[in-house]
Amino acid sequence: MRSASSQPRTRQRIVDIACSHRTDNNSKNYEYRRLDQSKWIATNNMNGTITAETERDMRRRLEGYFTGENDAGVTLDRTLPVVLRVAQDFLVMLQMIPPLFHDNAPSPTDSSVYIQEVPPFYVFVRRFVGCSLHTKCPRDVVGLRNDIGNPSRYYQEYFLLAEFESSTPNDLTYEAWLVSTEQAL
Repeated sequence: MRSASSQPRTRQRIVDIACSHRTDNNSKNYEYRRLDQSKWIATNNMNGTITAETERDMRRRLEGYFTGENDAGVTLDRTLPVVLRVAQDFLVMLQMIPPLFHDNAPSPTDSSVYIQEVPPFYVFVRRFVGCSLHTKCPRDVVGLRNDIGNPSRYYQEYFLLAEFESSTPNDLTYEAWLVSTEQAL
């Protein structure tokens, strides 16, 4: 996170690199994006509930991979966003592996962490502030669903929440993502 002393960010905003197409889809309330094929590091929470404590635990597991808990023992640049995939009884927290390592990503040494290869996919996106991943930001997800209208346009079984650092020190920006039925995540 950027500090109040204006230190440069240490995490790469990867969605700007991975996003090959953006359009507002004739709506002022959401964007429609295509994200390119990529590799993500992931960890699960099988009970479907997330608290501040489980969120910290999931973040710690992902952080370990980036700080050397991998079979190469290398430190990788951390990326943004941190994404939480929310399904009824299953949560997955993900962070993209830097593109430099996509062809030869080191394997995690923690058995609760794994690499997920993701094909290109399209998402409906709404940006907002004032939430945290462990609250699941239901108002913003419902608002995005309402703005899209036709529920056959996106997968209803799950949604994604993406967390970014803001330009304001110690502040975060979030996005609700609904995956288009054109391509599954």
